[in-house]
Amino acid sequence: MKKIILLAILAFSLSILKSQSVDKAFELYNSEKYHEASIEFENLEPMMKMAYGSKDTVNYTKMLLFTGVSFSRDLNFYKAEKYYLQAISIYQSYSPEPINKWYATILNNTAELYRNAGRYTESEEYQLKALEIRQKVYQKEHSDIAGSYNNLAVLYSDLGEFEKAESYLKMALDIDEKIYGKESKDYAIDLNNIAMLYQTMGNYPKAEKLYLEVIDIRKKVLGEKNVDYAISLNNLASLYSAMENYDDAEKLYLETLEILKLTAGTQNKDYATALNNIGTLYTNKKEYTKAEESFLEALNVYKKIFDEDHVETAHTYNNLATLYHSQNEYNKAEPYYLKAIEILKNYYGTSHFEYAKAISNLSGLYYNKGDYKKAQKYVIESNKLIDNLVINSGLFMSENERELYLRNNIIYNYDANNSFYLAQSKNHPEYAGYCYNNALLIKGILLRSNIALRNSVLNSKNQELIDFYNDWILNGTLLLNQQNTPTKERKFDLDSLTELVNQQEKELILKFPQTFKNIANTKWEDIKSSLEKDEAAIEFVSFRYHTEQHWSDSIYYCALILTKNMKYPEIVYLCEEKTLSDILFKDPNLFSKYDNPEYYYIKGIYDKTSSKSDSLYKFIWQPIEEYVNGKKKIYISPAGLLNRVSFKALSMPDSSMLSDNYDIVYLSSTSNIVAQSDLYINKLKKFVLFGDINYSADTNAIKKYSESIDNIAVRNTTLQKLNSDNRSVELVWEKLEGSKKEIENIEQLLSKSLSNIEVYTGFRATEEVLKEQVYSSPTMLHIATHGFYFPETFFAENGISEEAIGVYGHIDNPLVRSGIVLAGANWGWSGTNNIYGAEDGILSAYEVSHLDMNNVKLVVLSACQTGLGDVIGSEGVYGLQRGLKMAGVDYIILSLWEVPDEQTQQLMTKFYTYFYNGMEVRDAFDKAQNDLKEEYRDVKGGAFAWAAFVLVF
Repeated sequence: MKKIILLAILAFSLSILKSQSVDKAFELYNSEKYHEASIEFENLEPMMKMAYGSKDTVNYTKMLLFTGVSFSRDLNFYKAEKYYLQAISIYQSYSPEPINKWYATILNNTAELYRNAGRYTESEEYQLKALEIRQKVYQKEHSDIAGSYNNLAVLYSDLGEFEKAESYLKMALDIDEKIYGKESKDYAIDLNNIAMLYQTMGNYPKAEKLYLEVIDIRKKVLGEKNVDYAISLNNLASLYSAMENYDDAEKLYLETLEILKLTAGTQNKDYATALNNIGTLYTNKKEYTKAEESFLEALNVYKKIFDEDHVETAHTYNNLATLYHSQNEYNKAEPYYLKAIEILKNYYGTSHFEYAKAISNLSGLYYNKGDYKKAQKYVIESNKLIDNLVINSGLFMSENERELYLRNNIIYNYDANNSFYLAQSKNHPEYAGYCYNNALLIKGILLRSNIALRNSVLNSKNQELIDFYNDWILNGTLLLNQQNTPTKERKFDLDSLTELVNQQEKELILKFPQTFKNIANTKWEDIKSSLEKDEAAIEFVSFRYHTEQHWSDSIYYCALILTKNMKYPEIVYLCEEKTLSDILFKDPNLFSKYDNPEYYYIKGIYDKTSSKSDSLYKFIWQPIEEYVNGKKKIYISPAGLLNRVSFKALSMPDSSMLSDNYDIVYLSSTSNIVAQSDLYINKLKKFVLFGDINYSADTNAIKKYSESIDNIAVRNTTLQKLNSDNRSVELVWEKLEGSKKEIENIEQLLSKSLSNIEVYTGFRATEEVLKEQVYSSPTMLHIATHGFYFPETFFAENGISEEAIGVYGHIDNPLVRSGIVLAGANWGWSGTNNIYGAEDGILSAYEVSHLDMNNVKLVVLSACQTGLGDVIGSEGVYGLQRGLKMAGVDYIILSLWEVPDEQTQQLMTKFYTYFYNGMEVRDAFDKAQNDLKEEYRDVKGGAFAWAAFVLVF
């Protein structure tokens, strides 16, 4: 329910004709008896025209204004428009047009009339003209200017232009705060509109906070028996309903209706809107009788106060259709959906979110009815509309705002459409192409947008812009630091700092609008044309499945397969997520049963004699085989839990492994095939190696060495004192003896003909040094160390106390719960790091993401679990891989489990040998991995020795 600012027109000092009729008209108007007032004003109009002339802008146009407002508030919009336009024509007959506050008021009210009628182009024209005049009249901050800002914001919110809406709302809020203060009805209106905008954008936490603030202000200023207070309760209830907090929502809706009934009666828009909202709540709660009664009563009120083709009526039609649809009464639902769509199309056009939702609803109806031909039409139209909304969201929303928008408003549409494509793909093979394009657009879109923003800034060569970007990065790091600092020790207000970081990011995004459109250009046809005849691309996807009747509780995993000779991609169902989760489940009893639980876990999944291995093959590869037979190279982009699977180690029925039959190439998205390039060692100019690290290095030695670094400015830009524990719950990191030989072998090999090699070991392999080296632009970085990743629920599930794990058990950001450790990490890990101004030796993925690694072509993380992280929807893994990609790295070698020290050293030595001798990086890595695979082929659980590492680009 929107509460917009329609400027109240105050009674003015009349030098106009005095009569009993004039007094009566204003008495009726001030008593809010608008129907009677409109009749009196209309009867006065000829007398006023005769007395002051048809060109008078002092008295006659003001009378026309009051007449128009009276008709508008009596909901006679046709008559209101007539008198508004008559007044406007008088002002426009002068050249130049008068700069007059009353003229601006008439334009403003006409604009609102048109907005409510869905005539958005005309509304914008008049509203901008009103603002222009007001800015000239007042030449400073004024409540009328704030009113124009607010009305423009509501208009742009209706149009789905959220960036413009937010900008105008913030300007209005700033003015009203200065004029009226924070405890005023005007300030509350601004806050309410901002909250509604955030709710529309899916940013529920921000919306809730603002709604509660509005309720508090209106309660103090207006009291609880007030229409505006009731509207505040309604708005909060609508938010709770969207959040599926139905009990609290219902209580607020019922309170809203009671207040409105007592204060404004039942025949008004606000009451009807509250009925509409509570009807939706009852539909969601499956209380269908209550829902129908609410909708029909709302519809009856709307039809009395609006014409039948009004947008509010359309929303009620759509709600009624959804109600009947939910009860499988398809014939009753269909005409209501069609009516709603027709009205919404006329109001909003075909690119608005409300229209897209209605189209999606209708497609679901036809799907449920089994009318697949009609369903197809609307599914495809809906898909295109949602695609545009996704792309446009990247033009102004911050990453956090966009993540909420996608999660709360968008993803379920893709899930529904993909469900339809899967179900109908046998009869319509072209549907797989739509599903493939959905994956190309939505998978990792936040990551790709983040990378695009970074590259655009750094490639701009604009130092002022780069400095602003770096300031944003520093503030983001400071924010995370403060979030993980006890409340009493915080030095900054979290809300203010959060808003600053968010606003800085949005300012950067607005400077590069084309960048975000470009990342969505790749289609499946582009990938097909880039494939060779002996290659295949597999884009794995996961989505909540919608049956022909309802949403299921199942997450489906499918493979989208593409080869050079296919007319369309193939979509192949694999399994449900629960099946995959059961296979990959890590029994916590392994930790108490075995000294090396990770080995037994991997053996249980990949050993050819294991039942889990057989199941993994049957569910995720056997359905694919017929489509890739005869191919040599297969590009795969995992999704969801498949990010934790080593495809190369999958056992086949003939006891071979998948990597015996295919060259498997990992990609974050198969769209990378289009722009892929080769990497040979001669393209790398500087090599930096870390290994044989002393994790318990003497703190004085570290400090002394750190002080010798030239560029130490980066020390204070990262998180301090982050304490945790490793996966096996050890209190300290033990030295990796194999890493010493690994680093020595690599250095000895590279130094034969390469001179620009730097090696850091022992207490010298500090976090400061690594960051210093990154800023000196190496092209290859090799780090042999421990890695860590903590699932959000790991500590509770394994009975580890909060005291034992420091802040890591409380951190929401998954990029902080994964990382690597460097010299002196045991001091920081235990919380006893006492080196003032020095890093703690714990390098999180979050810190990595804020490094400038655009010149780094290859990073090798010779460490445990560096490929793991929280799997979050279509964004994939939030861990070191994401951090390095955000930092700008092209190729990354990382691991999926705790790797053995000796075998890792062997693998890395072999890899660098092949790479040094001229093999392309992927070929060198595959050759090294295959060598180890052969060595351990007949060893029980041999995959543990070689299959953990993957190369991703």
